[in-house]
Amino acid sequence: MQNNIEHLERHIVEIFHDLHQMERKVVDYPKVKQSEGTEYTSEELMEYEAKFIFPFKDNVAGLHFAILSYLDHLNLPDVKTVFKNNFINGFSIEKALSETVFNDWDAQEYLEYLVNVCKFLSVFHFYPYKKSSFNIDPTSIKIIERVLSNTGVIISRKPTRPNSEAQVYKAVKDIFEPMFPSCRHPNGKFVRAAKNYVPDILIPEVKVAIEYKYAEDAQKLNATIEQVYADVAGYKGNPDYKLFYAVFYVTKDFWGQEKFEQVWQEQSFPSNWKGIYIVGK
Repeated sequence: MQNNIEHLERHIVEIFHDLHQMERKVVDYPKVKQSEGTEYTSEELMEYEAKFIFPFKDNVAGLHFAILSYLDHLNLPDVKTVFKNNFINGFSIEKALSETVFNDWDAQEYLEYLVNVCKFLSVFHFYPYKKSSFNIDPTSIKIIERVLSNTGVIISRKPTRPNSEAQVYKAVKDIFEPMFPSCRHPNGKFVRAAKNYVPDILIPEVKVAIEYKYAEDAQKLNATIEQVYADVAGYKGNPDYKLFYAVFYVTKDFWGQEKFEQVWQEQSFPSNWKGIYIVGK
């Protein structure tokens, strides 16, 4: 299994590198096509397409298949759904070849498709083009939120039902580690004079801290929400973390989603905090 995963990681990087190598020629293709009969003959245009356009299309198909296989090997169905929603369902190779974005830094056009694939792949440890700065990537956040929202499904696949907060967050952390390796041993204490705060899951790559709470009755649920609110001040001051999630795992649906959201809003949590209500399955 591990050999297959490592092979797929290398294969994805190789395909992605080839796509980047062809990107400039693909971006220039509309101009080349328009100049047929002037700067380029029909034979030269066909040669251009055979050398750059058709291989690019083949590599896109190969990249999609490799990524889907990789996510299957890692048993990440929720991440696979995110990928399919963004790159498979309704995908148009013609749009991938033609839609560009302008980069002010170097005054060049880049394929929007490759920019978006970069964002998706950047959450994985093997991604070769990681930025040195901490930029919060919306695709990474979407993946994180989808995994957190499916905590109940993740727990339901375990042989025994959890009876503690630690059992819940450790199961979810196991899902995150292949995508965000630094969450295995992160640097992430929030030091205060009276108390040190250490969230249950830290994902330094995207400046995310996650706190889990476990409640067996409605009274405990209400108490844990108040506890999280009281701890908000303790989670300030660490520049490595900007987004915070409080995930409340309840053994039964004591409140329902609507009441939970109402209680969360009434507490007036900061805008960079998000509460998630999970009913155990």
